[in-house]
Amino acid sequence: MMEYWRQCALWLINCKVLPANHRVTWESAQVFDLAQTLRDGVLLCHLLNNLRPQSINLKEINLRPQMSQFLCLKNIRTFLAACSEIFGMKKSELFEAFDLFDVRDFGKGVREKLLLMIADICLIPVEKGVEDEEDLYDCVYDDEDGGEIYEDLMKTEAIPPPHFMTPLNMFLTMTEMEKMFVNIPDLVKVHKCLLLEIQDSVHHRSAQNLYQIFITFKERLLIYGKYCSHVETAIATLDCICKDREDVRMKLEECSKRANYGKFTLRDLLVVPMQRVLKYHLLLQV
Repeated sequence: MMEYWRQCALWLINCKVLPANHRVTWESAQVFDLAQTLRDGVLLCHLLNNLRPQSINLKEINLRPQMSQFLCLKNIRTFLAACSEIFGMKKSELFEAFDLFDVRDFGKGVREKLLLMIADICLIPVEKGVEDEEDLYDCVYDDEDGGEIYEDLMKTEAIPPPHFMTPLNMFLTMTEMEKMFVNIPDLVKVHKCLLLEIQDSVHHRSAQNLYQIFITFKERLLIYGKYCSHVETAIATLDCICKDREDVRMKLEECSKRANYGKFTLRDLLVVPMQRVLKYHLLLQV
């Protein structure tokens, strides 16, 4: 009898989300290969649109997240929201976004929920307007003319206002704040300047001097070394405080709703600076 996850892979092929010769069909493939393929959320969102056109606005997802945790989680959460709101799935039937993204913790419970969701979704009759397979992959994988990449760079630099730091000052000690936010205030100063330079390059110089900007900012961006080396401690500090203090947990929920309608927690956002600096070379080399 065919393994259940292989059956799901075939359903994805039949729904024109995966090509027929995709590596998940290889004899040596394992269930983690399927998880790895879906972990950025892009193909899951396309699956819903193939089965029910316009169930997800493609402008709301990032088609080339480059494995940025922030962008991948946003895509996965968009998929999960559509599963609930449009396809009528219960919250208990859904998996946590981070559990899919972090394939290392792709445990049995998450695996079964994902496979059951794919099975339920794929058994829904396909509506008219399904994209051709080549068109789908053109949309996801084709080279871009640069416009979207420059826009992505500017979005990467647009750091949201301090919806968390200022309110939490009233609840946490200076030591706790420093452990949790490391040198984010310094990063914000650098990126405000960098954003202005990138915007000027893109809007007034056709991005011809974009590479020079990053060379100029090279030394100033070295402060990322401190943040990246302390981000695990920052997250551990946050988890410890949230575990012991209900008032902080409630304030964090309030801040999250105010900052991004509850889509991302502070825990999610703390990894964004590290994901940002790892993303530059990927965007600039395309």
